[in-house]
Amino acid sequence: MMTRRANFYCQTERRFGHWIWALPVLLVVSLLTIRNLDHQTPSRDEFASLMNVGWVIDGPYSPADALKALARNSPDQSPFYFLMLNLWGSFVPNDIALARVLSIYCGLLFLAFAFRLARDFIAPVCGILFLMIIVSNAFINLYYPVARMYQLLLLASTLSLWTYLRIMVRHRVPATRDYIAFFLSCLVLASTHAGSVFLILSVGAYHVLAAPKSKRWLHVVFCAALALLFYSPWAIHQFTNGLTRFTSVNSGNTIVSVIPVLSAFVDILSNGSLLLVFVTIAGLALALRKQHQPARRFTVLFLIYLAIIIFFEQVFGIFNTSRLRYFLPGALLALLCMVAALYSLYRYKPLLILVALLWPILGLAYQHRAGWMQYIGDLRVSIGKIPYHAILRESRDTRIEPRYIAYRTHPYHLTKPLFGVRPIDIYSGGGTIDFSSAQSLEQFIDSSNADALTASDQWIIFHENIVDADETEFMKQTMENLNYQLCNTQKFSNDTLVLKFGWVTLQCNPPQPLVSDSTTLIHYQFLGAREIDSGRTLAFSDTWMAKAGASTDQYNMSYQLINADWENVAQLDLPLVHEGIPRQFTIDISHLPAGRYRFVAVLYELESGKRFNWSGGEELAPWMLTLTEIEL
Repeated sequence: MMTRRANFYCQTERRFGHWIWALPVLLVVSLLTIRNLDHQTPSRDEFASLMNVGWVIDGPYSPADALKALARNSPDQSPFYFLMLNLWGSFVPNDIALARVLSIYCGLLFLAFAFRLARDFIAPVCGILFLMIIVSNAFINLYYPVARMYQLLLLASTLSLWTYLRIMVRHRVPATRDYIAFFLSCLVLASTHAGSVFLILSVGAYHVLAAPKSKRWLHVVFCAALALLFYSPWAIHQFTNGLTRFTSVNSGNTIVSVIPVLSAFVDILSNGSLLLVFVTIAGLALALRKQHQPARRFTVLFLIYLAIIIFFEQVFGIFNTSRLRYFLPGALLALLCMVAALYSLYRYKPLLILVALLWPILGLAYQHRAGWMQYIGDLRVSIGKIPYHAILRESRDTRIEPRYIAYRTHPYHLTKPLFGVRPIDIYSGGGTIDFSSAQSLEQFIDSSNADALTASDQWIIFHENIVDADETEFMKQTMENLNYQLCNTQKFSNDTLVLKFGWVTLQCNPPQPLVSDSTTLIHYQFLGAREIDSGRTLAFSDTWMAKAGASTDQYNMSYQLINADWENVAQLDLPLVHEGIPRQFTIDISHLPAGRYRFVAVLYELESGKRFNWSGGEELAPWMLTLTEIEL
C-alpha cells in the first residue's frame, strides 16, 4: 500500500514538475498584462521613472546622467531599475506603454524563476502550485503593467533566494558560477529598492542561526558582503538623503501600532479570505508536525522577516497601509509558505489538492472589492481613470496637436507639476499640451469657446458611463455652433469616449497650405474655406509669419469677396494676430446673390492705407492674392 502511494506521488510530481506546465501560465499572463498596457493613466510615480532617466523630456540621458538625475530628484530610490529603464529607452520609442513592457518582462522572468524556486526546493509539483497562487494574487497582478521597479524587485528577491538555496541546500559541491550568480543577485536585489533590506536581513539572520557552518557558509557570507560593499556608496547617499521622508511621528509606539499594517499585509496575501489563512495555518501545522524541511525553512524565514518588520516599525515608524508594495519580498516568503502548506495537505490526502482552486476563485472576488484599493498608494488615482497617454499617442500618430477638454473628469496628477514640470508635458516630450477640465456644461461652453479661433482640433474626453446622451448631443451642437465638425468618435479603455472635432474649413484634415505667398512684410498661407449655416456664412482659415525684423503691429489683413465685375461685395478686416498659429474666421455672405466670386486677401497699413504687393498677385491688382473661387 505504501509503495503504491509512494509511486503515485513520484509519478505525479515528475509529471507536473516539467517546465511545460509553466508555459501556459506565462502565455496567459503575457496576454492579459499586454492588453492592460493602455488600461489606466500613468501614475505620477511612473512619470517620475521616465523623468529620472531623461527618457521623455531632455532627450536621451547617458547612464551617468540618469544616476545624477535620480540622486537629485529621488534620493530615496535605488538605481538599478532606472539604469535598466534608461537602457530600454535607447531601443524603443518614448511611450508609456513601452516603458511598462520592461516591467512585464521582469514579471514574466519572476514567474519563471518562482516556478523553479518552488519546484526545486519544496517539491516538483509545487512549481505549478506556486504559479497558481501568484497569478491569483490581485495585489501582485496590479504591478505587472506599471513602469516602476516592483516586478524587478520580486524577480531579484526570487533569484537571490534561489541561488542561496542552490548553494546551501543542494548536496553537490557548488560551482564557481553558483557563487557568481548569488553575488550578482544580491547586488541587483540591494540596488533595486530600499525594501529589499528586510529580505537581506532575514536571509542573513537565517544564515547565521540555522544554516550549517561550513566552507559554503563562509563563501556565501563573502559573496553577500562583497555585493553590499559594491552598493554601499549609493546606499550611504540613499539612507542619509532620501529615506528620512518616510519616517513617521509614530515611531516608538507599542506593538498595537503595527497591527493595522500586518493586518493589511495578511489581507493582500490571502486575497481578503480568512479561509485561505486557515488553510495555510492548517497545512503548515501538518507539515511542521511531519518535519517537512522545506515548510520549516520558509516558515522560519517568514517569521524572521515579520520580526524585522515589527522592529523597524517600532523604531522608525516607516510603514503604513498604503506602502505595502515595499513588502513584496516578504510576500514572496509568505506565498512560499502557502505552497508548502498546500503540498503538505496534498501529501496527506491527494484530493485536498482541489483546495488550490480556492486561490484563483477568491482572487477574482477580491479583485472586484473596493476596500483593498487603499493599499495601492499612488496607483489609486490611476486605476479606472481615463488613459490619457493612449489618447495623446493617438494625436501624435495623426500629426495633430488638438486642444483637449476633459468633461466631468479631472486630468488629476497629469497637470500637477512634478520636478517643476507638468507630467503631461513630460510625456509629450517637452512640448506644451493645451489641456483643460470642464465640470459642467456651462464650463464646457466657456472652455470650448476660449480657443475656437486658434484650436484647429478640439478633442472632448469623458467617461461614457457618467455622461448621458443629452449631454453628448449638447456638446456636439455647441461645437457645431463654433464652426467645428465631428470628425471621429473613438472609444478607449475604462469606458473612455473621445469626440474629435475639427474646423469645418479643414474638413477633418491636418492644417496644410492650399495657397502660399509673401509680401515684403509677411509669409502667408491659406488653409481652406467652406460655406456653412446653409450658405449664409463663409468660414475660412489661414496662418502667417512675419519676416525677420518686420513689425506687424500697424497692419491689417483684408479678406474680400470680389464679383465678376471686380466689385468688393463682402469684406472682413482683421489685425495681424496669432502669428504662426492657424486661425479660423467667418464672413457673412447671406446678402449675396447666387454667382461666382473670387475670395482674395489684401495686406495694408492702417494709418496710410498703403497696400502691399504679393509676389504672386494679380497682374492688374498685384496687392490682391486670390485664395479660392466660390460658387454661391
